[in-house]
Amino acid sequence: RADRLGIFVLGTGMYVIATQGLKYAINETRPNGTEHSFPSGHAATAFFGATLLAKEYGENYPWIAVGGYTLAGTTAFLRLANNKHWASDVAMGAAVGIASAEFAHWLYPKLQKSVEKTTLQWEPIVAANFYAARLSYAF
Repeated sequence: RADRLGIFVLGTGMYVIATQGLKYAINETRPNGTEHSFPSGHAATAFFGATLLAKEYGENYPWIAVGGYTLAGTTAFLRLANNKHWASDVAMGAAVGIASAEFAHWLYPKLQKSVEKTTLQWEPIVAANFYAARLSYAF
């Protein structure tokens, strides 16, 4: 559970920074006339979640991966159908979400090993009614 939470937090930070940074750097107008269309944050979030589900459960329970990507695709389609995004917006949002999940899965174990070698320790805490993190430094 702690590793899953760590990967989730790391990946979420990645896709949020990427999508918000691109939205404000590019400032593309949406089909409905409002600002900050590119990329779609909804698509990034949905595909990030679907990719995490596929990586964690897809091998043993493929229907979970199929369901996750079906919901993510539906989210992207509805952003187009509701005139909130262009096709390029949802495609880039999906790419950012998938890439963030993949990169977090690759990077988290490396970060964890480097932290274990030092006297600085980070430990996610998962309980029934809250999530927290503990950071400690021994000297």
